[in-house]
Amino acid sequence: MKKAIKIIVGIVVVLLVLLLGVIISLPLTIGPLVKSAAAAGGPKVLGVTVSVGDVKLKPIAGQLIISDLVVGNPKGYSDKPAFAVKTVDVNLKTLTILKGNVIQIEKILIDSPKISYETKDGVSNFDAMLAKAQTAEKTEEPKDSKDTPDAKAKKKVVIDEFILKSSKVSYASKITFGKSITLPLPSVTLHDIGKASGGASMIEALNQVIASIVGGLKDAITGLATGSVDALKDVSKGAADALGNATKGVTGAAGDISKKAADTAGDLTKGAADAAGAAADVAGDLTKGATDAAGDAADAAGDAVKGASKKLKGLFGK
Repeated sequence: MKKAIKIIVGIVVVLLVLLLGVIISLPLTIGPLVKSAAAAGGPKVLGVTVSVGDVKLKPIAGQLIISDLVVGNPKGYSDKPAFAVKTVDVNLKTLTILKGNVIQIEKILIDSPKISYETKDGVSNFDAMLAKAQTAEKTEEPKDSKDTPDAKAKKKVVIDEFILKSSKVSYASKITFGKSITLPLPSVTLHDIGKASGGASMIEALNQVIASIVGGLKDAITGLATGSVDALKDVSKGAADALGNATKGVTGAAGDISKKAADTAGDLTKGAADAAGAAADVAGDLTKGATDAAGDAADAAGDAVKGASKKLKGLFGK
């Protein structure tokens, strides 16, 4: 009995050592695997180049850190990356990498990526990648037997939460007159990817993620277009108001000038009339004065004649 217990304990210890050895060695092996998978899967699934700078797995914490992820542009678009991010943080259940066909990912966080959104003949670079991914999903060869080694080895994923935030989008189109402008992209959050179906293929999960990013990009562009139209309306309204105010000001000024001219003319007319009246009064006074003077002179002459007549009578005794 004791011997059996020792054997069981020994087996358990060996299994634990092996398991810990595998987990501890994962950071040494997963990096090259992810890099090669990205390099091979990018052209196949998205039709673009995909590169990864570094990959680190912290198995105890269940954290996978992908550094310097760069996604190129489809053929026919510019040479600059369509998507580039310094760090991608992934929280997962480490043991699901080792057993079963479904990898349980608790959270994927992509913070502050740089995105280049371009259009060609009405089709954006992200629309082109999404179309390629959907084609790759449809043309993927189905497995007739679930017992084939490939079917057993094929992994699916369940992603509890996907977050893309603080994105900066470089955008150029006819709306921007061909000049690149930077737009903030609304945060994209997805939940329970692949959960309902018991796991999604990598392509299916990627389709959902890209579709959400494209939707967010289009919302941002629509917001830009709406803002531009509103800005033009505001400018037009401001110009109309300014013109109306200017016209009103000119009309008011003209009215004031006319009123002042009329008042001045009235004052001049009244002054002229007052002056004419004063002149008439002066003329009347002069005429009256002359008349009075003439009367006084006539009286004085009459008195002189009377005086002279009396003196003549005295001389002649009569």
